[in-house]
Amino acid sequence: MREALCIALLVPAAQVFAVTGSLRPVNNTFVLSPGIVSPLPDANDRNFGGSGSLCVSSSTARAYDPNDGIDHLPKGEFITLLKFDFSLCKGTTLSALTLRLAITNGNQSANGIFNYLGSPGSFDLYWISSDWQQGYGTPNVAVGSDGGITYTSLVSLLNQSGSTYLETLYYDARYPYWTGENGFDFELNLADPNYAGLVDAIENGETVTFMLHAPQDSGVCFNLRAYIQHNKNGTHTIRDTGPFLDVEATLPVSAVDFDGNGEIDSVDLSYIVDHWQETGQGLSGDIAPLGGDGIIDILDLIEFMKYW
Repeated sequence: MREALCIALLVPAAQVFAVTGSLRPVNNTFVLSPGIVSPLPDANDRNFGGSGSLCVSSSTARAYDPNDGIDHLPKGEFITLLKFDFSLCKGTTLSALTLRLAITNGNQSANGIFNYLGSPGSFDLYWISSDWQQGYGTPNVAVGSDGGITYTSLVSLLNQSGSTYLETLYYDARYPYWTGENGFDFELNLADPNYAGLVDAIENGETVTFMLHAPQDSGVCFNLRAYIQHNKNGTHTIRDTGPFLDVEATLPVSAVDFDGNGEIDSVDLSYIVDHWQETGQGLSGDIAPLGGDGIIDILDLIEFMKYW
């Protein structure tokens, strides 16, 4: 323990008292407004929460590759929804958000409803109401409107609650579609006034839904891994890949003032020493990473010393 304490004391004073963590979606799905050549003309009434992939596509995106003999008309507009639970951020001060997408590069136009993957362009990020559920539908399994969000119910939801435009992001499609899965990181511009309400919601620990939407004139089209896939029998599948939301936030002083006397001092340090290597959920001294990792160790000590 003395060795660990010496290491922590040698760490330079941090300029930003930020603790980091990664969140995964509690729900993720895509909806489709079909185009004139869509094999699912009733897609307005379908939910795709049971698919292993998500899709973002402009309604004008075209599947075209003369080298592979691909020439498909646009099949429709695809919108992806990602819902995150920010309860771990309650009481913190948010400093950074990075949206990480695992984009799956493959010829999705050959897979039923999808447009061709890999068309570069801009897509918009919105904050919308989280009053929706993820269903179990797939391109091969249709469900009714009670089986989760559909394109029709999404439009009704947006009309009822509105949506907040956050910013426009760019997907450059720099990898050809046969190279497999590629990661793309989008650092969100929290300094933009568009984010003001969202930041407040996150710092209040609310559940937030991001909508990824490609405007008609963008031409963008890509698929990305889903994190949670709901199955028709009521079970679900969790994947290691899929969307991540990296969070950087400053803890409130109360989170490291273990004795509650208004000072970060040797008494609080003694608390970490006395509970060193203790494991469990909800431990007061388990402050790093964001939300804790179930053990009081060197990560927590180093984080604590930032507030010394």
